[in-house]
Amino acid sequence: IKIVVAYVHNGKKISGYPQSTAELARCRPQYLTLPGWDKPTAGLRSYSQLPTNAKKYICTIEKLAGARASIISVGSERQATILRGKF
Repeated sequence: IKIVVAYVHNGKKISGYPQSTAELARCRPQYLTLPGWDKPTAGLRSYSQLPTNAKKYICTIEKLAGARASIISVGSERQATILRGKF
């Protein structure tokens, strides 16, 4: 699974999101690649049930965003959601 962590624009690395769609079109994304998982997550209702690599992915996103993932979607239905922690 790839996560864009920066962009290269005119040979220079920018850490934020490009300011316009025109600038974005001229950027090359820089990726952090993480291993995926081959177990389905549909039907899971707790964080502890998630595959190890899914937990690592969520942890990485949290570190990059500087925020905790409180709601994790595991499917398209409304109830296909894992709620973590207090709100």
